Amino acid sequence: MHRSLLSIAIAAALGCCAITSFAVETADVTIGGTIRPTACGISLSASEIDFGTIPVSALSATAVTNRSGGTTVVSIVCDGPSRFAIQGIDNRAGTAKSPTNVNRYGFGLIDGKPLGDFVLRVGNALGDGEAVSKVASHDEGSTWTSPSGNWFLDHAPTNLLTWGETGSAVPKAFTTVQVPLTIDAQLQSKKLLPPITTELPLDGLATIALIYL
Repeated sequence: MHRSLLSIAIAAALGCCAITSFAVETADVTIGGTIRPTACGISLSASEIDFGTIPVSALSATAVTNRSGGTTVVSIVCDGPSRFAIQGIDNRAGTAKSPTNVNRYGFGLIDGKPLGDFVLRVGNALGDGEAVSKVASHDEGSTWTSPSGNWFLDHAPTNLLTWGETGSAVPKAFTTVQVPLTIDAQLQSKKLLPPITTELPLDGLATIALIYL
């Protein structure tokens, strides 16, 4: 039916135009533009966390010693609403005192022994200036849950952390997100460390990756 109506309309127009001949002048209009994916950037309010000098006397002989190194704020800014997640990477993989615990990042080894490890504790985030809920995936984004209580940015390659509307377990598109990460460390007990006769550096290095969903 649509094709028939179109043929009739064309025939009528041609018949009409055949009556009189007109001179026609034309002007071209070039229409351009670019379609590109939304781009996001990620930054930290502090890219170096220093636990300072820790005297040997502050370490327990038989238990781990807990230390807090402060907080850094992760800021993600996009040029338009975007769905994204973050993921941790342990650049000292295998050196945590609990190497199978994906929440813990290593400080390196001294004489083959771990000095301790640290976690990145996730605080309350703001999405486009409003309070938002954490949304997490343990299967590379196939399914999502809304975790409650303390949450850590871990370094399992299948795990992702993003945000949604308050109370929702569905990732939402945001233009900006700010989330604080508190760095808490556990230092190994003295009985599990080599003899400390010189300064031992805490050499942790974590990367926060931005993943587009």
